[in-house]
Amino acid sequence: MQLRVALPRCAYRERSHCAGFRAIPRRLVTMVSVWSAAFRTLPEARIETDRYRIYRNPGGVRSGSDYQMEFCKTDIAHVPWDQLDNFSDRLFSQRYEWLDFVSKVSGGEIVIATLKDGHKVIGYFSGILFHRFGVPILGSPFPGWTTTYMGFNLEPHVSRVEALEALKRFAFNQLGCLHLEILDRHLTMDQLAGLDVDTVVEPTYISPLDLDEEQILAGMSSACRRCIRKAEKNGLIIEEATPGGFADEYYEQLIDVFAKQGLRPPYTKQYVQTLIDKIHPSGDALLLRAKTRDGEKIASAIYFGHKDHSLFWGNGSLRSHQNLRPNEALHWYALRYWKKRGVKYHDWCGPNDYKKKYGPQLCQVPRIRISRYRALGWARDAAFRLYTLPRVIKRRRFQKQIKQTGENRSANSSGNTHASSP
Repeated sequence: MQLRVALPRCAYRERSHCAGFRAIPRRLVTMVSVWSAAFRTLPEARIETDRYRIYRNPGGVRSGSDYQMEFCKTDIAHVPWDQLDNFSDRLFSQRYEWLDFVSKVSGGEIVIATLKDGHKVIGYFSGILFHRFGVPILGSPFPGWTTTYMGFNLEPHVSRVEALEALKRFAFNQLGCLHLEILDRHLTMDQLAGLDVDTVVEPTYISPLDLDEEQILAGMSSACRRCIRKAEKNGLIIEEATPGGFADEYYEQLIDVFAKQGLRPPYTKQYVQTLIDKIHPSGDALLLRAKTRDGEKIASAIYFGHKDHSLFWGNGSLRSHQNLRPNEALHWYALRYWKKRGVKYHDWCGPNDYKKKYGPQLCQVPRIRISRYRALGWARDAAFRLYTLPRVIKRRRFQKQIKQTGENRSANSSGNTHASSP
């Protein structure tokens, strides 16, 4: 699927939004104008993409109009973390350790909101409140945090659509936010039809792990299975690593991965170190290392998981040893590791072509974006495209070079696909 994205015209605004637009601070209007002018002057900025499609639903029908369901902010010192972790839809990225990590790297504040229907507690919301250009934003998550899903933890009978409507009122009225973004693994495009929200479909690959190991292996391509067997014949050793020194090792290999494409990693080594320091003690992290028979470290990978969901976060490998097929061996070890721990779904974190060989299923999750003033949404879109434009151009050149030379496109991962956002 393809999409040409351009800034909407003023006529696209609803009447109510035009009235609100006049109340925006002058600094914000100036920022929007600057982004808009810059965006229009770059011909390549009208990016066509196969990964995302933006859906606009202005003036849609609102649900939950009775307003019985309401969120209230919970003091961080009184959050019942153990109670939250008991929810069946709980993810590692909603737990305190991950929220603490995101809070540190974003400079934001952890927000835990309790959802009540009358006096009865029926769920929770997890997110981070932060500021960009002076604009208060509630992200759950926000692009650039190398985080996939957050969103809600709800009792089974609770409607996520009604919870979303309650979250909008909470974010704008109680927290005073001007922009809200949420990526909830259990929300679908069909559920969001008719709501006054903008949604961006973010595709990813999911491998079901509630199968036998033989079935999981049989679902991979024959080439992938040969690579796994080749790694075993080459005597590669896959081991679970400890945090000490792992960030240095991983980042050195990651630089080599990106150098092949003429790029630099979208995050720093200190970022990786902070991630490991915060998450590994919780038991939600899996750090893997691939070594040769001689003990040389040639590849590494980072995964996270909790309850029935695990995630491939990123991996790096030295190009000089990729003929030994360390990446396939790492992933095969990780799939079996999480399966033994009761995980049912392994998320590959993006729709990259090289992930197809592991036999996953394509899944599309909507990222919901709601701005109090539409101009904020336009500025956000323009900023995103201008920020990612150089990387997009370099990747296209690299892909064109691959097609011309017939080079093998497999083996490398550049980490989380959400890492390169502003």
